[in-house]
Amino acid sequence: ATSTGIVEFADSSMGTFNSNCYMGVGGSKSFGSLTFSDDASATFGGQCGVGASIYGTGEMHLKDSALVTTRNQLYVCANTKGCSTGLVTLADSSIISNVAGALVIGCYSNAFGRMELRGNSRLVNLSTFYVGHGNDTSSSGAHGELALYGNSSVEAPTSYLHIGSKPGATGMVDMHDSSSLTVSNYIAIGREQYATGIVTVADSARIDAGFIHVASTSQSRGEMTVTSNAVVTCTNMIVCASTSNKGDLHITGSGEAIISNMTIAAYGTSNGRVATDDDGRLICPGTIQVGVGDRSHGYLKAAGGSVVVASNITVSVGTTACTGIVEIAEGAVVSNDYIKIGCHSDSSRGILKMSGGSLIISGRNPNDPIYLNQRLGRVSAWIRGWGKVAFEDPRATVTEWGSAGRTRCIVHYGQVIADGEGVERDLDFGRFNAISYANTAANTSGTNGWFAVNKGRLKLPRCLPRKAANYTCVGDCVTLNYADETSSATTSNRLANTFSCVFTGADLNNFIFSELYATDRSDIPAGLSAAIGAGSPISVWRAGLFTDGPETDEPVNPSTFTSAKIHFRLPNDNLDDLALLCVYRHDGTAGGKWRLVGHTKARKGWPVVPATVSAPSAANWNLGWFAVVGREKPFGTALLIR
Repeated sequence: ATSTGIVEFADSSMGTFNSNCYMGVGGSKSFGSLTFSDDASATFGGQCGVGASIYGTGEMHLKDSALVTTRNQLYVCANTKGCSTGLVTLADSSIISNVAGALVIGCYSNAFGRMELRGNSRLVNLSTFYVGHGNDTSSSGAHGELALYGNSSVEAPTSYLHIGSKPGATGMVDMHDSSSLTVSNYIAIGREQYATGIVTVADSARIDAGFIHVASTSQSRGEMTVTSNAVVTCTNMIVCASTSNKGDLHITGSGEAIISNMTIAAYGTSNGRVATDDDGRLICPGTIQVGVGDRSHGYLKAAGGSVVVASNITVSVGTTACTGIVEIAEGAVVSNDYIKIGCHSDSSRGILKMSGGSLIISGRNPNDPIYLNQRLGRVSAWIRGWGKVAFEDPRATVTEWGSAGRTRCIVHYGQVIADGEGVERDLDFGRFNAISYANTAANTSGTNGWFAVNKGRLKLPRCLPRKAANYTCVGDCVTLNYADETSSATTSNRLANTFSCVFTGADLNNFIFSELYATDRSDIPAGLSAAIGAGSPISVWRAGLFTDGPETDEPVNPSTFTSAKIHFRLPNDNLDDLALLCVYRHDGTAGGKWRLVGHTKARKGWPVVPATVSAPSAANWNLGWFAVVGREKPFGTALLIR
């Protein structure tokens, strides 16, 4: 107890320890120190323990190109009763070569271990590596740290790295100054139950690993931050790899993660989050899965000029009651071949929140690049906000539906909502073609479809009229047509806020461009409220037939036609409170008027109102401005006096 032992090697001296060697090994509160400097070296044939006393401290310091080789096990804080403190430092091109046996930092209950490398020093480890190890039965409070600075490196070519590796333990890795960590197998951060793993990679530091698990066991917590031009590369990463755990990956400050495949919230009731901002980059040549496990919650957010590139992204797909959220905020770009949101499971929930970023479809000829609530009526899946959804290749063209199959389409059984959040903003789907399949889900609420609220504007997929017959359907499956809207069969599962149209005297090789407006926008032509009187606008449209190609953001070349008949489909709910559905059209002139062009009796189960256009609008958008208006049923008291 309270003993002190100090051993120092200097001036190219050499030492060989054939059996076990411990520093700080007294009964309690002892202190041990082992120092190598000036090209000194030593080989440990048995176990080497630094800080092996209860409440004691052990230190091991290498500098000036010193070399230590361990052939059994190296423990930093190793007393079975815990509460010890161990510190290992390497500096000035010093090297520890751990040839055989585990390397353990922070072992047993309440132990604290730290290994620090500086100044081009190296740790070469050929066995399992534990940081914040603890043990199976008593590890609460164990804390291990690995710190790398000044171009130092840890090389583990045949090894595993466990950070927070036993129940209740905490492991931390802190990397800076172009340091590097190479692990050929896997890194587990928060590996055991109640464990915590925290990794910071900064200042051009680099991690190369086979697999990385963040919060890899039930009720564990894992965090990894990649910042300041640092790079993390691995074959596979799982954030939350077990039940009831929490994982967080943050890529910021021009940091970059290159991960072949990534899964966020992979198992039951787990909670995984991945965030990129401040020019961070997440590159995933394979799949990013968000919210996969039963009742799991996955969140992927790109913001602040960051970039996320993946082959495909699946959000809340294939498992019961899971929730997946993807948010693309101002200036961020998410690029992938296709994205699935809320698919394959009746009770899942998938959300794409657009806040001014861009979702770019990168495939050259992708079929159905967006799946929204794939044919399941109880799934909650929606896209909401403002921003742009487009294709990477500006030469890509929208094509007619034909025997060759479908291109540039959406599988849509949910809601797409342009929400300006009080500012006049756009949600742009104009580079898409149409909906791939007719909706087969029950959707008894009648609310699935396209919407614009809070000063938002929705640019709908532009459509090419069918060559085989003179009609098109905007915003719904291209196999639907104008005639379908003339019978009560329209009760079956159509998308709200779409319209079908039949032209006379038109070139059917041209495109219909259309926009759905929130009723509170300032760019709607004036005079609507005066024209409709006591009626309430349900939806406002601008549409036109143009010769411009699908790569055009804002069309300028209208195509000619003689007349057109249009059927507008509305949300099916709340129609019982209305007496009439009316369509008003603006005449397109400066200071012009809104005129009634169609009406029908309002009845639930048939939310379709027809309109007739006898001539092109005077405005460049030649179908014109339309407002669909609901008029409430009259109510009050009638008195008969004789």
